[in-house]
Amino acid sequence: MLIDPILLFENLVLILELVTVIMVGKAAIIIPIVLRFGYSPKTAILASFGLNQIGEFSFVLALVGLQMGLISEQRYSLLLGTIAITLMLTPAWIYFAPYVAARLDRLPLVRRYVKRLAEPKLLSVPEGAA
Repeated sequence: MLIDPILLFENLVLILELVTVIMVGKAAIIIPIVLRFGYSPKTAILASFGLNQIGEFSFVLALVGLQMGLISEQRYSLLLGTIAITLMLTPAWIYFAPYVAARLDRLPLVRRYVKRLAEPKLLSVPEGAA
């Protein structure tokens, strides 16, 4: 069996913690990057929610790690559970992204941050480059 359901159930809290750290951590990295490129907060949230899962290639990497003895059977099962849950949650996150963006847009701190990013930037071009 690919995933041991008993092991997953016994470690459900740990798996949910891993899922939270991964999804929130990746969103915290992606949102400011997308905003810095000049996109709207809604676009930044949609992009981050779409990219915050662990990719399918991680299944292959986890299996190779197991076969090479780099990770134990238990860690392999925990990884598979975490990967599967993040992949299943991503469509729901994408569905709720516009609502989250609308809610965040109402927060004064977020508005100030986005407004500061939206201000026009002065660009200096070296002479002779134009």
